[in-house]
Amino acid sequence: MGPYFIRNLIFLSTLVLITPNLVTKAEDSTNKDDNLLICQKCKCDRINKTLDCSNAKLTKLFDDADWKALNESSFDFENVTFAHNGISNLTQFPELPIKHLDLSNNYIKEIARRAFINLDFLETLDLSYNQIKSDVLIPEVFEGHFDATTYEPLKHLKVLKLGNNLLHYFKSNLFEHFNVLEELYLDENPFIAIDQQTEIALSDLPQIRILDMSAMQLTKLPEHLFHATRTLEVLNLSDNGLHHIPEALQYAINLKELTLDNNPINNLEYINVFPNLPKLEKLSLSYINDIEIIGEGAFSGLHNLKEFYAVRNMYLKEIHPKAFSRPGLEDKTRIEYPPLE
Repeated sequence: MGPYFIRNLIFLSTLVLITPNLVTKAEDSTNKDDNLLICQKCKCDRINKTLDCSNAKLTKLFDDADWKALNESSFDFENVTFAHNGISNLTQFPELPIKHLDLSNNYIKEIARRAFINLDFLETLDLSYNQIKSDVLIPEVFEGHFDATTYEPLKHLKVLKLGNNLLHYFKSNLFEHFNVLEELYLDENPFIAIDQQTEIALSDLPQIRILDMSAMQLTKLPEHLFHATRTLEVLNLSDNGLHHIPEALQYAINLKELTLDNNPINNLEYINVFPNLPKLEKLSLSYINDIEIIGEGAFSGLHNLKEFYAVRNMYLKEIHPKAFSRPGLEDKTRIEYPPLE
């Protein structure tokens, strides 16, 4: 019996002793979760740091005592979903380590002031598919802790989803507690028009990159809507009632992706129909039955366009060969085209 055999024997013996301990720890965690009310009603996934309370037939959020018990169990949950329940009143959350919170597909009509003030790590908040009205969505709902440089911010909130609610305007100071918001989804709310208060609110988003304003029943946009949102890169205006390319786009100078599908747009026969959008790479003009002709130079201001989509435009008869062309920047006699792929 050589030393190599003895070393292997010691290793195997150690492994046999350790393995039961690992199993015991896993069983202990499972047993702990079985004793927690929240884990009895929801799925507590410690490995993926997820608390899944979707489709749990809940009509309200849990009490502070239940959250405290979950916290004391050393469950470090970052992802929490209450989607597809019957919650109507959103009360204030206690101090929790949540980063991503999904409250979509409920019946939320009321939201407490400072509802999210204790969620210091919150990055994503989904309130879509509820019954939230404009008079409920007030700045105090999103109030955060005191900060010496910014007005009581939700310091880490980057994504806010408000689609499919009953919103038709914003208070002008609604987003005063959002200093790092990058994505805002407003799709399928009955705004009909962007009034002055709403325009001011949307201009108060210094870091916004993605804005979804689809299916909001809009027929026009205020001319200076994007004047203060110079960081905007992706804009969805599909499924509205826009008859013309909005003049407001002239201020969206850093826009990279624009979707205008399913609007009754009909004025694409003239040169420079689109404003100069030097960074635009992707444009979609699909499902538009009012377009018959795309004329010469219509897209001449889109110098960097790489992708263009015009699908299911039933009455589109002609796209002029020079629809995308423009005179050369240095040599005006030279015709230049964008780098379409």
